[in-house]
Amino acid sequence: MLDRKDGIYRAARGLEQREFEERGGLRGTANKQNPVGDTNKRHDEYLRAADAQKGYCPIGSGSKKYKKK
Repeated sequence: MLDRKDGIYRAARGLEQREFEERGGLRGTANKQNPVGDTNKRHDEYLRAADAQKGYCPIGSGSKKYKKK
């Protein structure tokens, strides 16, 4: 199991959330909980780690749209 302090763990959690969002999120699924919910205190940290791992950067402040660096 990955240590929660490890950058790989943060990236993995963020990548899971990004994949969930790309596949439509909660729409059309029996799963009613996000992998990394908006109320998770590390939500932004996980998404930043995922985006850094994939080489993406945000478009605009707070945007959920991303582009390749």
